[in-house]
Amino acid sequence: MRSVDVSHTGDPIEEASNRQDDVELRLLDEENHRDTEAEKHHPLSSEEEEDSHHLVRQVVPETDNPLLPSLTLRAILLGGLFTVLGAGMSQLFFYKSNAPSFSSYFVILVTLPLGRWLARLLPERDVSLFGWRFPLNPGPFSVKEHVLIAVTVSSGATSAYASDIINIQELFFGEHMSALPSMTLLITTQIIGFGFAGLVYNLLVRPPSMIFPGALVTVSLFNTLHDDESILTQKRMRFFLITFVAIFLYQFIPTTLFPTLSSIAVLCYVHRSRIAQILSSGYKGFGILNLSFDWNVLGTSGPLFTPWWAALNFYGGLIIMMYVIMPILYFSNFWNAKLFPSVLSSALYNTTYQTFDVNAVLRYDNTLDESAWNEKKPMLLTPFFAISYGISFAMLTSTIVHVLLWHGKEITKA
Repeated sequence: MRSVDVSHTGDPIEEASNRQDDVELRLLDEENHRDTEAEKHHPLSSEEEEDSHHLVRQVVPETDNPLLPSLTLRAILLGGLFTVLGAGMSQLFFYKSNAPSFSSYFVILVTLPLGRWLARLLPERDVSLFGWRFPLNPGPFSVKEHVLIAVTVSSGATSAYASDIINIQELFFGEHMSALPSMTLLITTQIIGFGFAGLVYNLLVRPPSMIFPGALVTVSLFNTLHDDESILTQKRMRFFLITFVAIFLYQFIPTTLFPTLSSIAVLCYVHRSRIAQILSSGYKGFGILNLSFDWNVLGTSGPLFTPWWAALNFYGGLIIMMYVIMPILYFSNFWNAKLFPSVLSSALYNTTYQTFDVNAVLRYDNTLDESAWNEKKPMLLTPFFAISYGISFAMLTSTIVHVLLWHGKEITKA
């Protein structure tokens, strides 16, 4: 990315910024030269990588204005407010099967008018706080402030997955975890992702060839909302408004008026039976010939921006697993699959295929009572849950092996 030229004003801060930009440009040119020389002797330079770079250039701006403010009072206030609201709402509905999502796109759209409103409301003066002197109103609400707000909210406005541990101990085993250990558990498990992000920064963030399609959608939205110079801005804004209003009005049909449109089991309409429900139901079956007209369901996998090869892998694996393997296992009565109350259940069952009473094999201190276990065992799982659990462990090692085999040279280069 190159910086825009800033005219000489005699300001030492701007001159230092310009000198820094020149240094960055020279370093970037040297890096590009090294990459070009390496690609001449590297078999990985291909038309596919060139196409990906062309796609990025169509969406991501090639210029940067270093004078635009980013870390401002407005960004801190709006980012903190929506992070608290989003985290609270996500945690409140954590255990609901149809929990509402706190979308980053919602945050982007809502914080834009709020940021511009604060730009008109706050006085233009400098204040000092804990030795940090900053302006209350540095000028118009910038795209960098907007991006910082969106990144802050998307990083923090989520439910803590480790809260499962605290709540399960309290509800099912009667063990209360005090505030300090609970907070330590939640914070450490939440920030471990940031630690891994720092470890792979040079591999997954810095290289230009590492493209995240979902990020391109967000960048395009920011450009549409803030770029007043491009001739495509008005067309993009018009298309965005029409699509936004259309989806907003349409979603009332599957979510409020006709919830059945979220999952239409075609086989169940043809022939009502337990077999048809198991084969076609999207909630309690394999989803064969199941149709959905709800964008909340269709859009979860990102079908509009996912690369075709990734979509083929995703949907191909889904079809093989749910349309081929699971029906074969069920109708061959693998592990007595027909005797389980639900073919997709993740519950634990006893030998009579009733829910396994875990507390019946535990002592008062929640340790295993071996004599009770010998009477109650074995503990049974549905074939679907057992295979899914096994595949989830296999994915951990297969992902590492796949990356090393297919992208080992890129990692070494990075």
